Amino acid sequence: MTIGNEGLNQEIKQIGFVNANLLEFTEHGMTEKEFSDYQVDPQIHAVVKGVCGTFDFRKVAVASLYLQNPEVEFVATNEDHTFITGMSMRRMPDVGASLRPIEASCGRKAFTVGKPMPYALEIILKDHFAADKDKWKDPAFLDQFVYVGDNMETDIGFAKSAGIHSCLVMTGMTKLTDEIPDDLWPDVFMNAFSEHPFHEVKHNVCVD
Repeated sequence: MTIGNEGLNQEIKQIGFVNANLLEFTEHGMTEKEFSDYQVDPQIHAVVKGVCGTFDFRKVAVASLYLQNPEVEFVATNEDHTFITGMSMRRMPDVGASLRPIEASCGRKAFTVGKPMPYALEIILKDHFAADKDKWKDPAFLDQFVYVGDNMETDIGFAKSAGIHSCLVMTGMTKLTDEIPDDLWPDVFMNAFSEHPFHEVKHNVCVD
């Protein structure tokens, strides 16, 4: 079962899984009696949470009900709380903002496959560097990688957890006026992705 937009639904289908939420979530809200009498589908083995523009109480209730079963997997695409959208540069709620109510209601923490967890790097290494598997944990081998992003918590957090270089672009979530914790301090700052780094900090890393 997915709680997300159409992109996530299509991804789930493409890898061969059946998504069980399409008819279920046309309803909105849930009473205490309905929750108490709700019949769970034994064929649902996972709840996958992505960004969802139609998130509501019913989704929290149904997801938490399934996740009371420890054998049902709980997966999130990422933990970003907001993302920058449009020319207005407004911050729109992302996965993390609506993930927390589900985690709180079921008492479980989702396994995050996206940032800031290093899982994505493992996929990249498997797909493109399988012949170097014995070097994947070698700092000298990882020295060739740099992750570029605009969010210090998730993008730079991903680079830190993966053991690779990091470059923070100052055109999105994180601004120069923000306080950046020592453990999230990037190797390089960039004013914009189209420009060269304007302030190198700890390593001689250049991102073109």
